[in-house]
Parts: sequence; C-alpha cells; structure tokens
Amino acid sequence: MATGDEILAWKKAIAEMPREEITDCPEDGWPIQKLPDGTYWCEFCGWHWPLRIRKHG
Repeated sequence: MATGDEILAWKKAIAEMPREEITDCPEDGWPIQKLPDGTYWCEFCGWHWPLRIRKHG
C-alpha cells in the first residue's frame, strides 16, 4: 500500500505534466474533459486547470 508521501509525490508529478498529456484527474482518476475555453475539467470532483478565480460582487 502506498504511503501518504508517495501519493502526494504522484499527484505532484501528474500536476506538473503538460496539460495535453493528462487524460485523468489527478484527484480521483476520472477522465478529464477539455472545455471550449481551453480549460480542463473533471466532471466527478469539479477539478479545473487552470484554477478558476471566483469574483464576489
């Protein structure tokens, strides 16, 4: 079984990969969708790349 440090290292390695190579979410392994605005999104957990900034009015 993987330790917490190993899992964090895997997540970091996945997050640092160029976006064109990523097909699965680094958080849960669900397939990633590329949206029309060029961002990547996981339908299962809501993960986005690049991160979206919410503006509160």
